[in-house]
Amino acid sequence: FLEVADEPVAAYVNFDYNNHIMVYNSGLNPDKATALSPGILLLAYTIQHAIEQGRDVFDYLRGDEQYKYRMGGKDTRVFNLKAVYRS
Repeated sequence: FLEVADEPVAAYVNFDYNNHIMVYNSGLNPDKATALSPGILLLAYTIQHAIEQGRDVFDYLRGDEQYKYRMGGKDTRVFNLKAVYRS
């Protein structure tokens, strides 16, 4: 959580698995979201923490939102596999 004056203004839910940080979801308090971009600030702190913890990968997961690219995100190839059972 990122708090201002003891009130939460932004939050991230991440998975930490196999030396990867995977951003699952995030949220903002709409009454407190200002031009100061608390979500981006918290994301920067989260990336910094991942680096300090020695994580190899910081993965934004699905989606092509612009903030991901502004924060250094790169597209990663994802494969879909469909298995069909034939009797």
